[in-house]
This record gives sequence, structure tokens and C-alpha cells, in this order.
Amino acid sequence: LPLLALSPVVASEGPRDFVFSDQRSDEREARTMASYAVKDLGLSRLVVFYPENAYGEAMMNSFRAEVQRLGGKVRRVQPYKPDQTDFSAEIKKLAAIKAPRPSTKKKGAEVVKTPLPVLDFDALYLPDAFRRVRMILPQLAFHDVRGVQLLGTSQWYVPEGIRKEMDYFEGSVLTAPFFAESSKRLVMEFTDTFFGATGREPDYREALACDTARMLLDALRDKSVTDRKSLRDRLQRIEAFEGVTGWVSMTKTGEMQRGSFILKVEGKQIVDVTPEY
Repeated sequence: LPLLALSPVVASEGPRDFVFSDQRSDEREARTMASYAVKDLGLSRLVVFYPENAYGEAMMNSFRAEVQRLGGKVRRVQPYKPDQTDFSAEIKKLAAIKAPRPSTKKKGAEVVKTPLPVLDFDALYLPDAFRRVRMILPQLAFHDVRGVQLLGTSQWYVPEGIRKEMDYFEGSVLTAPFFAESSKRLVMEFTDTFFGATGREPDYREALACDTARMLLDALRDKSVTDRKSLRDRLQRIEAFEGVTGWVSMTKTGEMQRGSFILKVEGKQIVDVTPEY
């Protein structure tokens, strides 16, 4: 019988003709944000500030490739150490400081000048965990990296943490695998039903289980499905299925490819701005 796994399945684990798995990938998430930045926000000059580890490099490469494919430009990419706490040197490189700024500090009769960033980019993509981002954003502000669109990942999505640091996160845009507070009809119906049964909002895994069950039931209702092979074939044909976790398509190798919600921190709230393509 077809097996629908709620996690990625590694090909080396054996034959998977009848195995379907959730293949949400970091790289796909990065491409989603790049597409939103260029196509929906109209941004064409971007930089990437990323941790020097496997996750950060994968996100940077995928984001940069998609921006360039869509006709945008990634001006610079600047790595930093994953355990770093002082980002001053890296921020100065990222900002490409070019112009002087008068300072109130004086040395004798002369005014000592400190540099002011002349920013040649419109947006900054920062693929890192919330705990690191909350350290970086105040330092960006301190070094006058302001007025640019901040772009984040699902690892930013810590609602209670964002609300505590709202001044720094205001206006930023991030991805999320699921957003229980979305105004989309399917999400509202699912969230209301789940809350009525459990007294709490659903999380991503519960939303994923809901979508998987709905896809399976939809396939079983097809009169062409008469045995396990025809059920497998029907599942492989799923394309642009509208679920509570977004649009889902199935590849011929059984990978469930999903999009991401796009969220914006706006007016001290987190709102759903996912485009309706």
C-alpha cells in the first residue's frame, strides 16, 4: 500500500515506489523568498548576511541563484561565524561604507569624522535562527543600516519573541510553513475546527497531517482508483492541491513539494501577505 510519510525519506533507505514524503526544503524556502522580494516587492538590489555553516551557505546560494534568475542583483554576500556575538566588522563590509559623517567627538580643535554607510542595496536577507537574528538586528541599526527591507526565514518565526523585539522586526518579511492566524478560508476553517476539539491552535505538523489526509481521501474518491497501483498513480498526479499549508504538488518520485506562507511584521502584528498566484 502507498505510505505517506510526514517527513523526508532518504533515497538510500531502499525502494520507494509506494512511498510519498514531505519534502519541504530549506532551498525551496529561500527561492520562495527571493521570488517574493523581486516579483512582488519589486526589489532588485539585495545583499545576504548569513552564518558560515551548511544551512547558511545553502540558503545563500539558493536565494542568490533565484534572485539572479529573476533579473535582480545580489550586491554582496557576507558570512559570519555561527557562534559570533559582535558583528561590527562584518556589518561594515556588508554596508560598504563609503562616506564620512560628522561626529560630536573632538580631538583638539578638529572634528573627528566617522563613516556613514552609503547603502547600495534595497533589501537584506538574513537566514538564521531567531536567537541570532535578535542579536544582529540591533547591531545593524547601531551601524546605521536602516531603511532597507529585512527578509527572513521560517526560523525567525517565534511570535512571542518578535513581539518583544517589535521595534527591530517592524516591517520585516519572513517565510513560515504554516500560519494559524491566516485569513484564508481553508486555514480559518481548519483552525476553528481544531481549536473547538482541542482548545488550542494547530501547529505545522498537525496542519501537514490534515493536508495529507485530505489528499488521500480525494484520491480514494476517484473512480479510477481500484487497487494500490492505481492509488499510487493517482497520488503521483497531484498538482497544485490547495491545502492549509499552502499549495502542494507531487513529483513522480513521490516528493510532496510545498510552498511557504509569507508573513510581515506590520503595525505590531504579524500578518499574512502570501501572494495569490
